[in-house]
Amino acid sequence: MSRSTLYDRHMLSTALTVALIITLLTGCDQVMAKRSCQDFFSATDLTGYQLIDGGMALHIESATVWYRCPAGQRFRDNQCHGEAVLLNFTDAAVYAAEFSEQSTYRWQMPTNEQFRAITSQQCLNPAVNTTVFPQLPIENYWTHDRSGALSNRRCVAYSYQGRIACREPDTALHRFMLVATP
Repeated sequence: MSRSTLYDRHMLSTALTVALIITLLTGCDQVMAKRSCQDFFSATDLTGYQLIDGGMALHIESATVWYRCPAGQRFRDNQCHGEAVLLNFTDAAVYAAEFSEQSTYRWQMPTNEQFRAITSQQCLNPAVNTTVFPQLPIENYWTHDRSGALSNRRCVAYSYQGRIACREPDTALHRFMLVATP
């Protein structure tokens, strides 16, 4: 067998091995990439929600009322206006308490479960109904929960795909949403 033939067989074997490794690492049941939620939800799709005056939305399945913009912004003319506040966990909790004093609802940061309840599995960027939550920035958002192992670590939900991680120092600065249980 010639040297050239051995080299060709070696290259083919290497290419097949690499292809097999890639298939094993990525899985053979690859699904098409998820669509952007802005393309997924129509401009009138409120499925699972009931809008409430004052920039709020009732998420029917979880029986929670959400302010439709991140804390610090105001909902007007179907849009979020102003700047969302970036606060550490303690200051975010104080903000929610002060917001409650000016409202008929008792507001807080959402729990991990409450945030998961509004997250869409069919789309991303952000992974929420963009008709209900217009222009939600792709960011980490504080949740009410803490890491079980470390008392100074808190949980954040990443709005791009809705994943939650509980390793964030409570002194970090993040945006947050407000939720109430009527």
